[in-house]
Amino acid sequence: MIGGLVLDRCVASDQVNRVVSLTRRPSGHTSDKLMEVVISDFSDLDESASCFDDIDVVFYCLGVYTGTVDRDTFREITVDYPE
Repeated sequence: MIGGLVLDRCVASDQVNRVVSLTRRPSGHTSDKLMEVVISDFSDLDESASCFDDIDVVFYCLGVYTGTVDRDTFREITVDYPE
């Protein structure tokens, strides 16, 4: 999906020093620049708050397709999580 493409571009860029990827499952990508943090509950990021220290840019790529989950879950993932 788009998150994988964004990750590839960031890791490959000479302008990016470090990539912190909050993910639902390991991506399989490896790089000295990459720190992956597997998150089991995106509605509670308190445990992972330190991952946001010294971050300059954020790409939000988490999402679900319309119709694959109920309306409330769709809203939670696409609207509430980024808040």
